[in-house]
Amino acid sequence: MAAPRRFSRQREAIIHNLQNRCDHPSADEIYTAIRQEYPHISLGTVYRNLRELEQEGQALKFTCDGKERFDGNTQPHYH
Repeated sequence: MAAPRRFSRQREAIIHNLQNRCDHPSADEIYTAIRQEYPHISLGTVYRNLRELEQEGQALKFTCDGKERFDGNTQPHYH
């Protein structure tokens, strides 16, 4: 059984940002947006959290034009 995730304000900000967007941002775009509130967040932290969110079923990852994109809407829908 996996250990429960510790609460992280940065993780919550990543989730909130991803779920409240109408586009399909890259990790870099999420990083840029999150840095406004958390200037010391690292790009690695954003990538790690996005990977974990995908594994937990809270985000979708897909490739578009050779770039990884993310979606906070995990319900079936057209891309």
